[in-house]
Amino acid sequence: MVGSRRSVLGFVIVALVASSALVCGKDKHRVPAQPQGGAGGTPAPSSSAASAPRCPTFEPGPVGTITAKALDEASGLAASRRNRGVFWSHNDSGGTPELFAMTESGSPLGTYLLEHAKLEDWEDIAIGPGPRSRKWYLYVGDIGANNAKREHLVVYRAEEPRVRLDQKDKRREIEGTVAFRLRYPDRRSRDSETLMVDPVTADLYLVTKSLLSNPELYVARAPLDEKKTNVLERVMELKLEDSMGLTGGLVTAGDIAADGSAVLIRTYMDARYWPRASGRSVAEALQNVPCTVPLHREPQGEAIAFSADGRDYLTVSEGRRPRLYSFVRNP
Repeated sequence: MVGSRRSVLGFVIVALVASSALVCGKDKHRVPAQPQGGAGGTPAPSSSAASAPRCPTFEPGPVGTITAKALDEASGLAASRRNRGVFWSHNDSGGTPELFAMTESGSPLGTYLLEHAKLEDWEDIAIGPGPRSRKWYLYVGDIGANNAKREHLVVYRAEEPRVRLDQKDKRREIEGTVAFRLRYPDRRSRDSETLMVDPVTADLYLVTKSLLSNPELYVARAPLDEKKTNVLERVMELKLEDSMGLTGGLVTAGDIAADGSAVLIRTYMDARYWPRASGRSVAEALQNVPCTVPLHREPQGEAIAFSADGRDYLTVSEGRRPRLYSFVRNP
């Protein structure tokens, strides 16, 4: 987010965090010893008639610090499928179209320029299948609205490169990047900060972000066509009332587990977890009552990602040297 949109949303975020601090009786700049929501695992408030799920519980895990100086607006996070212990992130806007590789502790492993890509408003990153079987691909969503109308959005796809945990932190390039143009079915501009790739179908999912209305789920069915504009399909409206009693429309990130067994979606204040049964679509999973799972209080939390094995999850905020929080699933 940039420009006036950053100012408006910054005001909203400060108000929400300040309110939360008053409720908790803590200074808003401090990180609580326990994350918001305790150990999690409680069904979230919902008007859905679906039965409450059996919710997993999570405990705070190791905390890292992102030390790459150039990564100061971390707006997306993804756990590598090809490289054990490696994570990917990127800046929001106004910079170079590059990805940052790092360890789980936040130590830098290099900066990767996406060949032929442009950066207007990168908001999320995901990893999923692609045209070559048994290969994993990086998907980068240039899907933000930038407080202005956009004729189309862009999602970049590139095969995930090999990254070693002992390699030097230097600049590299990812070749073979493909750009997919997307637009909403009614041609209206919407803000979105959430890109998810279904590992089962390779479909791309976007969740819209709005202060005053419920978020909407859209899908671009695989295979996508790089030679024409792919029209998104509206799937459903999500009702995510948050802990402050608001609509929960300020969705900032999401992810699908590598085996497709669960979905995570977060806002600035809360995170929701949906178990997904085998043979069920993402939309069918999201129609059920979600589990509330914990978050640490972050200055501007805009990223969430499952671990590579899909058991745990991690979050990070924008800002310089942000904490990289992990949440470990209880047995």
